[in-house]
Amino acid sequence: MSILQRLDAETNDFSDALHVILHDHAPLWDAETDKHVENILADVRRRGDAALLEAITHFDGWHPDCVDQIIIPHTTIESSLQKISPALQKAFTAAAHNIRTYHQQHTRSPSHTSNASTGYRITALQKIGIYVPGGGADYPSTVLMNAIPAQLAGVNDIVMCTPAHNGSVSDAVMATATMSGIQNIFTIGGAHAIAAMAYGTDTVPRVDKIVGPGNKYVATAKRMLFGRVGVDIIAGPSELVIIADESARPNWIAHDLLAQAEHDTDALVILLATSDTLLNDVYSTIAEILPQLPRRAVASASLKKRGALIKVRNIAHAISIANHIAPEHLHLQLVNADQYINDIQHAGAIFIGHYSAQVFGDYCAGPSHVLPTNGAARFSSPLNVDDFQKKSSWVQCTTAQAAEWAHTAATIARCEGLEAHARAAECRYSHQST
Repeated sequence: MSILQRLDAETNDFSDALHVILHDHAPLWDAETDKHVENILADVRRRGDAALLEAITHFDGWHPDCVDQIIIPHTTIESSLQKISPALQKAFTAAAHNIRTYHQQHTRSPSHTSNASTGYRITALQKIGIYVPGGGADYPSTVLMNAIPAQLAGVNDIVMCTPAHNGSVSDAVMATATMSGIQNIFTIGGAHAIAAMAYGTDTVPRVDKIVGPGNKYVATAKRMLFGRVGVDIIAGPSELVIIADESARPNWIAHDLLAQAEHDTDALVILLATSDTLLNDVYSTIAEILPQLPRRAVASASLKKRGALIKVRNIAHAISIANHIAPEHLHLQLVNADQYINDIQHAGAIFIGHYSAQVFGDYCAGPSHVLPTNGAARFSSPLNVDDFQKKSSWVQCTTAQAAEWAHTAATIARCEGLEAHARAAECRYSHQST
């Protein structure tokens, strides 16, 4: 049985086959999921902490006796750094340094003046909530990737929710939280965590914006609550597209594809290559490595459902397909890969050259690993400091400016049939004339 599909981009049925891979998987949301999440959100909004305790027992797999048990004590958070290995401490410190260095380059000044009369003022969000998944694995990297740009943006109050394993959170996740200055951690997962942060309860504070990845229930809750609370993106399964030529190493590509495939059973992994030999070698290498992986069942399901090795005519052909997909991650494993950057129109993150492994972006390169998926790279950007700031425009008129604008505003207002608007403008001019 084939591990993953082999396709030729020049065959007549290629477009249909690619469409199936991209779109005919488990939908990010559906009517059943929507109804399920609507009930959870309504219950948390209506009953607050009581609904949270019931949802945690039902969905998170442990039974807190009271709301105090979902709050991780500050002493527990602060001591977590000493409980992880020195090697892990060093790795987290290095990753945090790179993330901070990258995002510091993109911080903006608190105000900007367009001219003497108009401008805008930048302020940080006051309170944000970070959701950190934890159902099948621990994700301390998610804490760093979300919290550090928020801190650099000027956010002073960060709340974190993450599902607990039998009532506890891993030391690694708490260690990255304390490194990021997070003091309020709640052991809540799923849609009920999103509801708690969006509505607020007696125990969980209401936040201004929620960031961080999650499963389809989390994504659906964020979508439904957008407007009441800000959200970063509605993220779907992980995606990796690799464009490779004869210079690429099959072993490296196989490991890259498998690394993405082991995320979840709906992960998208595609290789676009100019060489049949390379495609054959990558297939053989995947077949050799896959049985060795602890998460081989997950990776196998992903490869079978949404994995493909695709023969393309040339690099330009591959880039056109990649731009159509608009993937979360795009890796150019090519000779002189940097010469193709300007041809890439749609990608959440671009990895340039053979040594720029996509997993470096997951953990330590610096740019956030919170990226647009499901083609949203056509109109969305990676998480960055701008996501934690907002602009307020300002207008400050001199008497001369008011006189000039009064005629313009009144004329347009009367065109729209709004006489009170016109008079509110003209009274400034008439006042100056009396």
